[in-house]
Amino acid sequence: MLKYSKQRELIEQAVVSGRAHPSASEVYNSLRPLCPNLSLGTVYRNLTLLSEKGVIQKLHMPDGSDRFDGSTHNHAHALCVSCGKVQDVGALFEPELAETGFVMTGSQLVITGFCESCAEREKIENA
Repeated sequence: MLKYSKQRELIEQAVVSGRAHPSASEVYNSLRPLCPNLSLGTVYRNLTLLSEKGVIQKLHMPDGSDRFDGSTHNHAHALCVSCGKVQDVGALFEPELAETGFVMTGSQLVITGFCESCAEREKIENA
């Protein structure tokens, strides 16, 4: 059980309430108007603590900037290499793993490519 902290509650809600997979700096920037004394270090420490406790997921991105997900069930992520958007992708490989008897306890799969908007824009620019 975590000791209650108003800042930690706000940080958790910033991640859990949306599907944006924010970075620590995005969480910090969204909460700064509500909590002027909040520091980026406090945000990052609390995000790390919440992920260690299983409340949220910490996603290690290929570009090096961690993102955070309010959904803790096993699923993969797709990262747009153009705009940086992160989207949830279904739980890959679960049917195949079930057939082998392997019991998955977690995963960290990030697929890179282009989101729909960026892919459309790329087609226009390359035409």
